[in-house]
Formats: sequence, C-alpha cells, structure tokens
Amino acid sequence: MAKLKPGQGIPSYEASPDEYKVICENMTGKLVHMRLKAGESDKPHDHATHYMYVLKGGTVDIDSETEPKGVKTLPSGAAVKMPPGPHQVTNVGKEDIEMLMVEVTGELGPSPEGHVSPLSTDPKCYEVMFEDEDWFVGKMTMKAGTQDHAHSHRHHLIYAAAGDQLTIYPGEDANMQAGSDKKLVVDIKPGMAFPAPDGFHIVANSGKQDCKLIFWEPKVKQYVTLFRSIVRKYWFGACTLIFTLVSLLPPNPAKPDLQSIWPENGLGMTGSWI
Repeated sequence: MAKLKPGQGIPSYEASPDEYKVICENMTGKLVHMRLKAGESDKPHDHATHYMYVLKGGTVDIDSETEPKGVKTLPSGAAVKMPPGPHQVTNVGKEDIEMLMVEVTGELGPSPEGHVSPLSTDPKCYEVMFEDEDWFVGKMTMKAGTQDHAHSHRHHLIYAAAGDQLTIYPGEDANMQAGSDKKLVVDIKPGMAFPAPDGFHIVANSGKQDCKLIFWEPKVKQYVTLFRSIVRKYWFGACTLIFTLVSLLPPNPAKPDLQSIWPENGLGMTGSWI
C-alpha cells in the first residue's frame, strides 16, 4: 500500500469513485455506499471516523497502518465503528461485498427540546445495531398499515432497505387526522437514501409493503436532557424565590448593594441557559 498519513490522503469516493459513492449527506456526515467485487482491491484512501452497516457480507483483507491488519469476515447485517486513517481493502471472498458507511464531520447538530427517543417509544420498531458515546446505528422495521408514536431525532441519515411509502406527521400530535395538510407522503424504494431534519414527528407506513430503514444519528447526551428537564421544572420557582427575597430587603434610605448580595451578573451565577 502506498504510504498515507491519517487525514492527509484522499477520501474513498475520490480515490475509487467506481466502488465508493456519496449517496446523501448533511451537516453531521456523508453516507457512502461501497461495492467491491470479488477478487478486487480499492485504491489506498483515507477515512474520517466512520460507522458501517454491512448490506452484503464477505471476507476482506485490510492493509492499514492505523488499525489491525489482516483478513476479516463481515457478516450481512453487522454494524461496526471504524477508526480514522488510511487503508486499502481487498475482497478476498468469492462474492461481491456491499456496505454503507457514514463518515462523520465532527458536528452533531442541535438537540430537540424535550427529546423523546423512538427507542423508548417504540422498541418493537426501533433497535440499536451499534452505538458508542457519540453516535448510534439504528434499524426501523414497520409493518404496512401501522405507525409509531410521537418521538424526536437529531439530524440523521437514512437508507431504505425495504418499503414503498411512508407518511410523516411533523410535531407531537398523536391525534393527527388522515387528511391533515401537514402530513408529508414520501414514496421510497430499496436503495434510496436521504437526510432527515431534527425535531418531533410520527411515522406511518402508508404503503403496501413492510418497511425497513437503516439510520445513523448523533446521540442526545443524557446529561443535556436531564439538565433541560431540571431547568424547565425549577426555573420558575427559582425566579419566584429570588423576587420574594428582593421584596423582603429593607427599603431606602440605605439602598442595598445588589452586587454584594448577588455578585457577577446579579443572580449569583454566570453562563447561559440552553
């Protein structure tokens, strides 16, 4: 393999455009489709941290200076995280292999206010294939004629593995009407990829086929969700207490020095609320 240093080589989709193609992207990453025929090698290339999902598995030989070398068997349906750096891949199996990978940019995007994960609202439809502290690779399966419950996402990237039509109802209203003018009907087909925005919605499988989606999403940190819930619950009470204490201060002529009572910004704290 030609010598490459991490971060200084060219990306896979530029080094081997016949084997690697960017099929959608957003601020958080690029979703790349890779197909490598049996017995073939790609050209040496560089990667950012990437999260892979194996569409069609096989056996590969990875030549790398930054990750373990050698022959690896990747089963269909597996999801894994790969470190950043350069490598070259050879398909040493007897069948073509096909993979999806999201190369992350480092940006995670905004967190929805009052985030509710579909993993908690509909665990029979949504499952985690792989996760770490920052990202997860998820799978959604939904039978024709069914729908999930109101939930939220950060900006995420989606690949349709099966299905023909979805209807998206934006917002948290679980009592939406079939004729709602806010609904978004999306015709899908296997192999379609698209970015999805952050926020709340309800998903209905309005097609005739069962649906299967693979999606990549940055995690909403639990401490952020907890902090926001505490702020929403106690902020009004804290403000009421402060104004009550102010009303109990002695009146003029001796004006109290508020800076001595509440230093810095007058509330005894610095920074800003989310």
